Amino acid sequence: MKKLFAILLFAVYLFNLAGYSLLMNYFISRTDKQMVQQLDEGAYSEASLIQIKVPVYLPYSPNQTKYERWDGEIEVNGIHYNYVKRKISSDTLYLYCLPNNSKTELYKAKNEYAGSINDVTGSSSNKKESAPSAKKGAFENDYDCNTSEYNFLSTSVSLKQYAFPPYYLITRCTGSPEQPPDFS
Repeated sequence: MKKLFAILLFAVYLFNLAGYSLLMNYFISRTDKQMVQQLDEGAYSEASLIQIKVPVYLPYSPNQTKYERWDGEIEVNGIHYNYVKRKISSDTLYLYCLPNNSKTELYKAKNEYAGSINDVTGSSSNKKESAPSAKKGAFENDYDCNTSEYNFLSTSVSLKQYAFPPYYLITRCTGSPEQPPDFS
């Protein structure tokens, strides 16, 4: 009996460690496959599509007149969308998307379960109340002094580094074919 109980506790531990994540990822991938299959068959309502306009900065972008079938997904404010159609017209990309409610619910359930297992509180109001309030001086908020440090090598260090004798530089500069002008 003790052995069976220990095996059961170990199985629960392994499920909490990584099993729920693998199980949820399996359900999410299965939902994605079903959604793509549904979109390929055209089993969706045109009225439920949402249009997203994205600026595209291409010098010679194509001008399409018809929408083409396109696969992809995006998450906006916690809601997952699947692309259905796209069109590029002058400098704008038009995407028609369909909300993927089942994937949104699965992600929400996955995050809630992970938070409950890891004992993470979801409310941010408790964090604000427990944070100590410290008053900063007015000067600290108004002035930000960024300092930069520069390192300059002296010429003697660079000459030693390259092992040039000092007279080598002087002899190269002394040869002059003409006499310099006189100043009075």
